[in-house]
Amino acid sequence: MKASRIVLWSGAAFLALLILFALIIMKISITRDMGAPPETVRSLSGKSVEISVDTSGVTALYLKGGWDASLERADTGFGSITVPMEAEEYLAIDRRGSELHISLKRGIARRLDSSFAVDLDLSSLTMLGVEGACDLAMSGFREERMEMILEGAANITAREVRAEYLIVKAGGAANLDLAGALFVNVDLDMEGAANAELQMDGGTLSGRIAGLGSVTYGGNG
Repeated sequence: MKASRIVLWSGAAFLALLILFALIIMKISITRDMGAPPETVRSLSGKSVEISVDTSGVTALYLKGGWDASLERADTGFGSITVPMEAEEYLAIDRRGSELHISLKRGIARRLDSSFAVDLDLSSLTMLGVEGACDLAMSGFREERMEMILEGAANITAREVRAEYLIVKAGGAANLDLAGALFVNVDLDMEGAANAELQMDGGTLSGRIAGLGSVTYGGNG
């Protein structure tokens, strides 16, 4: 009976030692994991990610950030957005019916000093909103009405574009080179140091200019 008790206590003691040993190993492992620096930034220098965008039915585009953008009149329904991999987490793409919103976190393009590109085929473009230092070129659009709202240092160039009625609201240091496009009627509301160059195709040029900006136009208007 006494021998049985000794064996029983020995077995219990051995089991307790195993449990204690396992707990010590677990604690050491947890301590090592907690002490390791967290990986918070995924950075692959020199590499970019290209994101495909369905532009079918998009007629209004809103861009925010330092983009190099190209918009062409085409029915392919295809678009692409290219950013450095380390900037992907700062990119937001939002589709709201016929509106497409593409934005970058403020200052990220300047901080990374890399290429941020938007290339879109659109069947129609009736509304363009740009905020930030965006360089945008558009071509081929034929619209009854086109509206632009520009803030910051947006630089807009248009070639082979025509609209019966153009409405522009621009502020900051926006620059519009629209000499390669034709507009019948234009209504401008410009503030700050915004500048515009237009080519009229009859109709009227009206609006308001405040600040240091200027408007240059040619053609029949």
